[in-house]
Amino acid sequence: DDGVEISYRNNRTGESGSLKGAYCLSSIPGVLLGRIDNNFPEDARAALKDANTRPAVRFAYQANRRFWQNDENQIYGGMSFLDNPLSEVWYPSSGFHMEKGGLMGGFYLRDEATRVGKLPIRERIAEARKLGSKIHPEILDDAIVPGDLALSLAWQQLPGEEGMVTLYHRQESYERMLIPFGERFFMIGCQAAPLRGWVEGALMSVEHVLQQIGANRATTIAGLRNDPQARYMLA
Repeated sequence: DDGVEISYRNNRTGESGSLKGAYCLSSIPGVLLGRIDNNFPEDARAALKDANTRPAVRFAYQANRRFWQNDENQIYGGMSFLDNPLSEVWYPSSGFHMEKGGLMGGFYLRDEATRVGKLPIRERIAEARKLGSKIHPEILDDAIVPGDLALSLAWQQLPGEEGMVTLYHRQESYERMLIPFGERFFMIGCQAAPLRGWVEGALMSVEHVLQQIGANRATTIAGLRNDPQARYMLA
């Protein structure tokens, strides 16, 4: 009723200890938080058991020439949707007409993400570049897109993540994330906002929690008229 206490162990040093505070704002994915010993209310623990996640593998390139802005393509931001497992290519919405630029070169999801995530990174990148070249042949040209500067990230292999985004099988489990566990433990991140998987959702969740702590927003499901609402946060 008057604070929170969290026990921890440093996996690198073996050091253990505890932290005390007035509140805890936790961004730990719900699918992992439910595995940690806790004294949360029973309905919150049940909602966490309903959490699940999805695999995803993403690729990024550094291009020596912003070929997507040339006279043939004339692409300034946005994305291309592909009819192959690479799924999407995203273009930067800044740095127009600079010499170099970064490019999000693909996004494997679901079963394809599980398969590709098991490959060595170099093999992942080679496959993605081949598929990406079907829309942009320049992706296979090392002079334009150096293969040794390419990156790949498999969310399901990240410690503390184990997937791209936390989702819930039941709507009521998600709604439980919008109110405190007890009085002083709050969930934050896109898992506690309607825009799951997006940075904007994470920002919305933090604002929502701060308003609850400041008594400017209800802390019961019955009292919440809306999910966390987007505002002009970057004005």
